[in-house]
Amino acid sequence: MKITKEKLKGVISHLNYVTGSHNEPYTQTKDDNGRIKLTPNVGCYFLAGGYGGYQIQRMSRGGGCSCPLGEGYYPKAQLVLMIRAYLSGYNDAERKQAEGLQSYNDLMASYQ
Repeated sequence: MKITKEKLKGVISHLNYVTGSHNEPYTQTKDDNGRIKLTPNVGCYFLAGGYGGYQIQRMSRGGGCSCPLGEGYYPKAQLVLMIRAYLSGYNDAERKQAEGLQSYNDLMASYQ
């Protein structure tokens, strides 16, 4: 199946929905003087492109961003697979937290 940029954005939109994040990296408002102000939506995942590939970035406080899947740029099909794996890990962590299970690191530390 060919992965289009729109499908890739749809997968990222689903990631934002699952994590309870905004779908846009910035919220645009106007101040009292009518000037446009951009406020970063912390935690929002969004698509970035460069060098013929794509990556997802996550908005940080102050308008900076991080690259949760690594610093590289990837083909669209590979990035979709990476996002799906990221979502699977996120869902597993949520389920473990809801069930009150220990993290792997806590579990291993209890054996020492």
